[in-house]
This record gives sequence, structure tokens and C-alpha cells, in this order.
Amino acid sequence: MEGLHIFLDTSVLYKDPFFKGNFSGKILSLARMKSSNVYFYMSRIVLDELVRNYEKIMKGEIDKLEKIVYDSKHYNFNLSSKVFIDAKVSVDGLKRFYQNLYNEGVLEILYHEDSMMSEIVRRAVNRTKPFSDNKNELKDALTWLVYSKFVEDYELDSCYLMTDNVSDFCDADKLKKGDLEIHIELLSDTKRFKVCRSFKEFVQKEEQAIGELSGNFKRWLDYQDFDNIFILKMIKASLGDEIKNEIKNKFTYYDLNYLFNLDYDAKGFIAFSETFYMSNLIDLNINVLDEECIISGSLNISCDVEGYGYSADSDIENEYALIGEKELNMKIGFSFSYDMNEKPYNFSVDSIEVLKN
Repeated sequence: MEGLHIFLDTSVLYKDPFFKGNFSGKILSLARMKSSNVYFYMSRIVLDELVRNYEKIMKGEIDKLEKIVYDSKHYNFNLSSKVFIDAKVSVDGLKRFYQNLYNEGVLEILYHEDSMMSEIVRRAVNRTKPFSDNKNELKDALTWLVYSKFVEDYELDSCYLMTDNVSDFCDADKLKKGDLEIHIELLSDTKRFKVCRSFKEFVQKEEQAIGELSGNFKRWLDYQDFDNIFILKMIKASLGDEIKNEIKNKFTYYDLNYLFNLDYDAKGFIAFSETFYMSNLIDLNINVLDEECIISGSLNISCDVEGYGYSADSDIENEYALIGEKELNMKIGFSFSYDMNEKPYNFSVDSIEVLKN
């Protein structure tokens, strides 16, 4: 069967189970187009693990929300105690999402056979990949056998294993050089897989095949003068507030001790100045998906911040005191969508690296 065949691992969906990211969302949109020949596959054990992980995430978010509601009584505002997240409803929504993908024919759920268990035991005893001396990867081993048998049974080409657990599946020596090649112990099962760590990486590797689905838009894009200066001006003009909000949200639970070089454990929050300085746009990529493109790259940002922590000396319970201030320098990985309307949208901060001053 012709097309692009994407086999999913929990590690690439852990933080994005509903395909809300720019790259994952666009690939899902393509898969929903029957003419695109993009197919998703997931083993039942991967789906079960994804649901369990989501339950843990929901519990953590509920705990944070309850703390915010509790702490609010110490200040000049109150949050309604009725604000809550129903974990069961949220988890049922995740299960429904994947059931709908299956019903649409977008996702195929693959089940393991009982006969595979004896092979799993043999590999575990002999520490054959993805088992190793330090790890007992039952889930990965079973998923690999399910996926490798499927691609061989149906003689599929253009198969991608989407996993961030590359140490379990790839050659360690080549991995150190940045090469994602399947470990030799796994090649006896199949040689049909390429490995990708993310949907962004997949899009960049298969840009030509995906671009063929977007002929008219690509012809329009060829006439656009996209360079680093143009993109930086666009970001400053149209996305400045979104960048500020994304960064502030991602620093909500950042480690104050690391940021301000403290020698004690501080609990509190970070206050940002309103002025953000943006410069040095690098690693610019433009990837075409259907009738739009995703523009991504890295950008340096600096701003002044102040750290506030609980004051043990205060007569007021849980009063915050200034514990430090500095210029915060960051390198962010970003992405956003762009189409013939010539307006950027779906902006996302994909990574943040704090730079040493």
C-alpha cells in the first residue's frame, strides 16, 4: 500500500495527546484527507500507556488548580471553590478522540498476538534490543514486534517509527553522531523503518512528498521573499503579545533557585517586565502542508525579571518578598502557520533554553 505510514509511540504524544501542535495537527489534517495517503498506526499497549500518562497529567493539573484556589484567599481576590477539572470526563474525552480517529479510518489500532510473548521472554533474558542491561522495556519490545510484523506482513514502504525513546531502538554509536538508524539487533525483524523523534522532524524529512499535495500553494510560496529579516519583522509586528504570554506561562513553575543562583529553596513566582527584546533569528525552516506552511526557527529574547518568594520574616502569612532581579536571556524554538492571507497564526513556543549571562 502506497503512502506515508506513521507508527506512533507514547513518547511523541505525551505532551500533545490531542495533536494540538502545529506540526502534529497539520499531519493529522492531511491524514483525514483520503487522497493524501497518510496513515497512522498505534499499538494497543501504546494507547493504554498514553491514557495512563494523561490521567497522571490531569491529577497534577488538578493539584495545581486546588493550590491556586487555596492560596488565593491570602490576597485581595478569591477564586470560586467551584472551579474544578473533572478528571474522568477529561480522560473519557481522550479515549473518545482516539476512537473517533479509528472510526474515521485515520488510525489503525494494532494488537499483539499471544505467540509473541515467548519471543519477548527470550529477548528479555538475552537483553536483546530494546531490552538492555539497565532497562526492562517490555512495552517497547512488544510494540516493536507488533509494528515490525505488520509492516512485513503488508510489505509497506515509507514507514516511520515516531519515538523520542531513540536509545531503545537505535544504534548507540551512530546516535552519538546524530544518526537515527535502527539497531542491528532489530534489523532482523524488519528493515522498513526510519526513525523520527518528532512530527517536525518527520515533516522536514518528507517535505517533498508532502509538498506534492500542495501544488497551488507551493507555487504562490515560491514568489514570497521569506528571509530572516522579513520573518523577524513579522514576529515583532504580529506576534509580540503571543510570545510574551507563552513565555510567561512556561515560566509559571520555573525553578527560582536555578534562575537566581540561590543557596536555599525558594517557592514563589517570576514577574516579567513588559519590554521583550528579540534578535538573532536562526535555523529558519519553511515546511509546506496542504494550503499553508509552518514557519519555524530559533530566536533570542531578553527581558528584565524579578523573583518573589515567601518571606519567613514577615508578619503576614505567605507574603511574597523580592529575592532577586536580573536580565533574563533566552533562546526559544518557535513555530507558526502562514497562508495566502499573509497573517501568521497558531504561534507556539516549542522550546526554551535559558542562556547564561
